[in-house]
Amino acid sequence: MSFWSPGRAAKPSLAVDLGTAFTRVWARGRGLVSETPSRVRDARPLRGGVVVDVERAAQLLEPLLWRARRFGWGRPAVLACAPSDASPQEVERLRASLCRAGAANVRVEPEPLAAAVGAGVDPGHAQLLADVGAGVADVALLRGGRILRSWALRGDGLADRSAAVADLLRRAWRELSRAESCEALRATC
Repeated sequence: MSFWSPGRAAKPSLAVDLGTAFTRVWARGRGLVSETPSRVRDARPLRGGVVVDVERAAQLLEPLLWRARRFGWGRPAVLACAPSDASPQEVERLRASLCRAGAANVRVEPEPLAAAVGAGVDPGHAQLLADVGAGVADVALLRGGRILRSWALRGDGLADRSAAVADLLRRAWRELSRAESCEALRATC
């Protein structure tokens, strides 16, 4: 099953990873077109992997989206990612900041799923994937192009990322190794 399955909107022309430390923009057919620190005049519009200041996030994104546009025509369709445990309000702030920055429409996917697609992970087999950033560490069990279960740990500048990932993997392994969890996962596959 493809991440871009039928029934979804047309493929976006840009992918944006708006991270706590760095923001990256990829353009379809051109690859990485921009990577910059996620700050506006010494202010950080993100905390714990999510947008906390929509206006400053839009100020950060506007020149990046403009630079990534093809021939300067039209507003781009954007795929963005958010932590797997992001609330609807956090997702809406991300969407609002991208629209204010010039995106025509925005689709938001969980970070582990976006990381799996970017890494070329085979969606047909179950995978345990870790996505580690400066503000959030996300571990997810993926199968068939969707997340079956996820665990996230947030914190600005995760001081010890290795320990954070190890803790998340231990939590995931403990939960997944219980018999009732195995049966519940088998029923969803």
